[in-house]
Order: sequence, then structure tokens, then C-alpha cells
Amino acid sequence: MALSALLGVALLMWFPSVVNLWYVIGSVCVPGLLIPVLGLYIPFFSMKRPWVLASLLGGTGGSLSWLLLGILADQTEGVSFLGLEPFYPGLAVAIALFLLGRKST
Repeated sequence: MALSALLGVALLMWFPSVVNLWYVIGSVCVPGLLIPVLGLYIPFFSMKRPWVLASLLGGTGGSLSWLLLGILADQTEGVSFLGLEPFYPGLAVAIALFLLGRKST
């Protein structure tokens, strides 16, 4: 519980606007969740069990890394490193892991 509170305070200090906060959380979390959740409902997207966790962590980690690179680069364009939103590199990592761990149907 204390970890959640510290994370919340840190996020509010970095992103004081609620709109920016939701944008950042969505950009980081959605790429990791998209393919595994689709796999629950659409058989084409189902993956072998160990690869689901890899896709969750890889997609989220890719987006988070890209976001941090954008923040550290201190660009005038916001958090877009090299002009690319964090969502897309994270989704690319999640899709690559999906292709590696896809169940053959």
C-alpha cells in the first residue's frame, strides 16, 4: 500500500495534469495488455502460457523505456522520443513476442 502511495505521489509530481497522467498511464500500460487480452477472446491471438507474461512485461517495458528516453532527451515535443509516441515501440515489442510465442491453431 505504501508503494502505491509513493508511486502515485511520484507520478503526480512528474505529471501534474490529470490529462497528461492518464495519457502516460495509457501509453505505458495498454501495449502490454493488448495482445494477451485479445488472446482471451480471439483464438488467433492466443499464446503459450510463458509467453503471455513475456508479452505483458515486454510491451509495458518497451513503452516505459521509450517514455523515459523521451523525458531524458528533454525534447520540446513532450515525451515522444524521436517523434514516436511510447505506445508504438511497446506494441512492436508485444507483437514480436506474440509472434515468437503464438499457439499454432
